Amino acid sequence: MPLSWRALADLPWIYPTASACCGKAAERLFTEHGIRPARVISVDRPNVTRVLIAEGVGVGLLHDDTAKAAAAQGELELRFEAPTPVRVLFACLTTRGRAGVERSSPQRLGGLTSRNTIGVSCAPAAGCAS
Repeated sequence: MPLSWRALADLPWIYPTASACCGKAAERLFTEHGIRPARVISVDRPNVTRVLIAEGVGVGLLHDDTAKAAAAQGELELRFEAPTPVRVLFACLTTRGRAGVERSSPQRLGGLTSRNTIGVSCAPAAGCAS
């Protein structure tokens, strides 16, 4: 069954602050679908978010690996995948200097853009469908 974004707006949403990747993804989803949740529960620990969703407290955003593991265990349903760009930067301990770095081109060492999937998840009986 397709998602009813209006119905989702009536449910509590569980995700980190707007400055975190899941928070940014949530804000994009709200704008894209013309909704604003009536209640937001701000949680900065993926495992806590997972438990709250599985207990039926609300719907939330989980990273791909966490969401798929929870779904595989029957804890929640995955209802929507939101592909999000993630900037990946390389770092090393300063005492290591540039050892091994010289062999890589500057283009490869700058910021890279990767793809990360964040899923809208809900407990099986939470009413995510229209």
